[in-house]
Amino acid sequence: MKNPLKFCLKIVGSILTEADLASPPYGVDVNAARDFGLKVLFTNSLPGKIAPVTTAGYILETINHIIAEIDTMPCADSTATRENGQESIKKGGMVQ
Repeated sequence: MKNPLKFCLKIVGSILTEADLASPPYGVDVNAARDFGLKVLFTNSLPGKIAPVTTAGYILETINHIIAEIDTMPCADSTATRENGQESIKKGGMVQ
């Protein structure tokens, strides 16, 4: 047996179904999934259609976590500005 993971995926592929909740371009490699015998359902934006308020809450929570991580990065004391259509980052008064 060359690759035990492939062997296992081929076995469970007959009983599992992959539900892709993402919007296009999706998050599943359809060709690879089919190679393993997995059924793929494209359920675009299903969470937002079924539970929009809860989904929005999770999205907001994720965004807040990302912002908190950015604020703790070493370059967090930098400021980004946009002048004449060009973005520049100023740190310590110098344009880098």
